[in-house]
Amino acid sequence: YLNGFNGALLLYLGRLNVKKGLDLLVQAMQQVHARLSDTRLAIVGSGDPPEFAARAQNWIREANLQDVVVMPGLLTGAEKYSALADADVFVLPSQAENFSFAMFEAMAARVPVVVSDTLNFAPMVARAGAGRVVPRDAAAFADALCALLTTPAARAEMGARGFELAARYAW
Repeated sequence: YLNGFNGALLLYLGRLNVKKGLDLLVQAMQQVHARLSDTRLAIVGSGDPPEFAARAQNWIREANLQDVVVMPGLLTGAEKYSALADADVFVLPSQAENFSFAMFEAMAARVPVVVSDTLNFAPMVARAGAGRVVPRDAAAFADALCALLTTPAARAEMGARGFELAARYAW
């Protein structure tokens, strides 16, 4: 989906649904791309309802990010694990989550996370130092993403802490 791309990759993985904050994510990506033009965003998942994917694509077009954001649809198995392996930062600006499997999968893959402070597990992510927890605001997300993208050592450290946190919830 990003053949030949060697820059930073942000990853959203989950249902494409109004509560997930994809409108906010596109706004944040506009700001990230203005500062770090060699950054791409993969929005991975299927529409829930199916027509919601077209709505997200409209936001991407309106933000003029068609060359910056890819939407490969639902990825499973090896393709999903490849997306996690390629990601530099996992991002989830959701309005609410009881338990985000995708966030824990990202942490298990040693990918630092930037998540909204409205997630049930956000305080645990913050305490563990597994990523950044921010208000549901495009500028706050953009600032946190840019800070992590420009500090590889912090990403590695947060990734390791996230792995430890995710291991607590492994089967």
